[in-house]
Amino acid sequence: MAEQSERMGFPFPSKNRDSYYNDFLAFVRALDSSGFAAREDRNFFFLSTGNFSFDAGSGLLTWSLEIDIFVPNTGTLLIVPSGSASLADGQVLWVDLVRGSTVGGVISANVGSVVPSSDTARILAFRFGSVILFANGRILADGETGPVLSVSSLGGSGGSPSPAYSDFGATSVLDLAYISAADTLAQADATAIATAPAVGFVSAKPTVNTARLQTSGELAGFVGLTPGALYYLDQVPGQITLTPPALPGDAGSGKIVQRVGRARNATTLLIQIDPDFLIL
Repeated sequence: MAEQSERMGFPFPSKNRDSYYNDFLAFVRALDSSGFAAREDRNFFFLSTGNFSFDAGSGLLTWSLEIDIFVPNTGTLLIVPSGSASLADGQVLWVDLVRGSTVGGVISANVGSVVPSSDTARILAFRFGSVILFANGRILADGETGPVLSVSSLGGSGGSPSPAYSDFGATSVLDLAYISAADTLAQADATAIATAPAVGFVSAKPTVNTARLQTSGELAGFVGLTPGALYYLDQVPGQITLTPPALPGDAGSGKIVQRVGRARNATTLLIQIDPDFLIL
């Protein structure tokens, strides 16, 4: 009979076995499968333009849009539908990949304390205390909401998130914000210079009373944007608009005209905060 390796369970011929070909073939195929899986894991990408949120009290991790897993080895796109999962401390969120397949499809997210010792399992996220650690290096804290698997999760013009500002619970993710006091943000609007200029968008909420600011790059999560169109600071607090205040109707009103970005598509805005705003 064949024996098995201690860790991976690879089959190999027993000592002095006369007919060892089948055992040896199974051993080589196990090595091939494991090696291919490791190569895929080093080369695939996973992302989502939706927002993720985490409640440590209930353990519920929620994502608003699908998670796309692209495998360039075979050009395959696998999709984890939008949904949620309950993770206890120390548990992982993982998927079963279809290794080497050239046909994409929908796969399920799984939760467990131990990842199966199979060639198909791949971790997406891990709960450590009151935070969720993602395989791309991002972290989602208790009560925080943000697009952690999107380019938009990177704050400012660099690769690190911006420091958290105070906001007294008034802002939400995707709100345009202005600096209302030292290290403090509030919803910006175009009604007067007292609530402007906008300096960036709220990209995440680490706590109810703090916010992270994104001043450049792409920000996803919007609904119904007009691709290619310019967007401006709106008179509605925190919002963007295609139609800013304009002359002659708003002449002398003190309202603000400030460009803040251009729509890449219906859900993603390329942030272009214009420092040279106009006061009517």
